[in-house]
Amino acid sequence: MEALRIFFAGGPVMYPLLLISLMAVAIAVERFIAYTQFAISSPGLADEVLDLVKRGRISDALRRAEEVPGPVATAIATVLRSRDADIDDIEREVEVATEDYFVRLERFLPVLDTFTTLSPLLGLLGTILGMVKVFQQFTAAANDEAAKAQILAGVGEALYATAFGIAIAIFCFAAYNYFAARQRSVSIAAQQATTKLIAYLHGLRAATSPSTQDQITRKRLYRADKKVGRQLKKTKIEIIPMIDTMFFLLVFFILSSVGILKLQGLPVNLPDAKSSDPQKPAEITISIDANRQMKINNTNIRSGDNVAQILEHEINVQSNGSAASRVNAEVVINADRAVPSGLVVRTLNDAASAGVGKVSIATQNLGAGAAPVPGGQ
Repeated sequence: MEALRIFFAGGPVMYPLLLISLMAVAIAVERFIAYTQFAISSPGLADEVLDLVKRGRISDALRRAEEVPGPVATAIATVLRSRDADIDDIEREVEVATEDYFVRLERFLPVLDTFTTLSPLLGLLGTILGMVKVFQQFTAAANDEAAKAQILAGVGEALYATAFGIAIAIFCFAAYNYFAARQRSVSIAAQQATTKLIAYLHGLRAATSPSTQDQITRKRLYRADKKVGRQLKKTKIEIIPMIDTMFFLLVFFILSSVGILKLQGLPVNLPDAKSSDPQKPAEITISIDANRQMKINNTNIRSGDNVAQILEHEINVQSNGSAASRVNAEVVINADRAVPSGLVVRTLNDAASAGVGKVSIATQNLGAGAAPVPGGQ
């Protein structure tokens, strides 16, 4: 099964990530049920109660508020019960009465916030551990081209942990902000209902001039708005700068490794040359060892194979079928000094038949010791 293969390929860090994902889903479901029960904004209730109060039916207004569950109705009922007290006392009563609702609404949300930060870091840790393992295997493979090819094919698996961690962080981020938005809307509804009701009730029994009382009420109600409900912190996915560095090193490692594999081909003893111009790694490398075994990049050529056809196919793959790229494609012939010149010439003809516009022959610079240096002829 593909999902299980990806999970096990991600390494040991996938186990805590799996646990975090299951916990995050469970918390999200539990919070959704809890918000259905407690995050009741009671739209229209404040206007209905205020209308009853304006008509002098305070008992009916209080009974209507007590019939509705939720923090908004609780705040309204508390204001009506404490209507004869000072504004500061009413504020404290409302805060105490609604505190239990907001504590229930905030339950487990800090856990989602922690998961939002923790899961990408765990995923990054898993990717780094996977890359360390890849580097160790690549070093141990030495000149075993088949082993290196297999290692490079599995480089992408090291990124599974990071992908899984970021996916968990996105889910937790979305869930946290959804519940925070609902909590914030309920808090604002309670604030507005409390402000309207207190302003009207204290306007009725104002002992000072209307203008002075209005200023006092506005100042105190501003403080009341800050006390009804609580503001949750804004969460964010922490992607530290080291991730950019890690991906840069990963891309550099892949490109340099693939270039090395292409250029090395078969181990050969290159012919000597007094001068040899260093060149960049070729797109196509044709290797011919002392036993006349030929290899195009990582493809072994058997006796009787059509070299020109195989070479043309390889060039089309490298150039994505573009005729201009095919003409500009660079082919390096990496032939052992024991290979007959006739075989090299035949290989040059095959390259010409494949439509190659530039062919180089790798040589060994006499001034550079035994180190093979590709050069043009």
